[in-house]
Amino acid sequence: MKKQSSKKIHPIPQKTSAQHLSMSLPTSQRGGVGLSIQQASAPCDLGWVLAGTTEKGICFIGLDDAPGPLLIALQNRFPKAQISAANSAFSEDLMKIVAYIDSRAKDLHLPLDIQGTTFQQQVWRSLIAIPPGTTLTYSELGERIGRPKSARAVANACGANPVAVLIPCHRIIRRDGSVGGYRWGIKRKRILLEREQMAKKKDTGQSQD
Repeated sequence: MKKQSSKKIHPIPQKTSAQHLSMSLPTSQRGGVGLSIQQASAPCDLGWVLAGTTEKGICFIGLDDAPGPLLIALQNRFPKAQISAANSAFSEDLMKIVAYIDSRAKDLHLPLDIQGTTFQQQVWRSLIAIPPGTTLTYSELGERIGRPKSARAVANACGANPVAVLIPCHRIIRRDGSVGGYRWGIKRKRILLEREQMAKKKDTGQSQD
């Protein structure tokens, strides 16, 4: 993953004037009929990031080596909503996301518009509560939501997380301490964890030796 020198926003051109995508608990089951999503992508230290937003908030963030596969992932998640290139306001939000991914910003508070099953929502809310530099196992996260025997279901919910980094499923590891899987690539997961650990040590004055 070669670091890109430019941070220019790149809205991905649409092949038709009304691409259709999917979202929301009832809406996602209907393919997101009537939903509008803006999307834009930009290079970051981890390759490329593409983000999508509804009028309510961020509904998708993905990471890859190129923007094309990310647009496909967005379309697969939202196959019946209208998609379009982002306006300037959302492009500014994307730059904030890039800065956060690149560790140039410690905090990022953007509204989210994330839909899923009740269980998925519980898992994702619990993920947001995990501070940077901290990791949990799938079982430990299950305990936090009152489902201590649901490690496999927790893992599936993490895998279904549509918003990389802002919903930090990368902070969940296996019981044996290994990194485990990550939808956007194990190498990216390791980098994110290492950066957060280093930042935590720096903030607490611990030695990084």
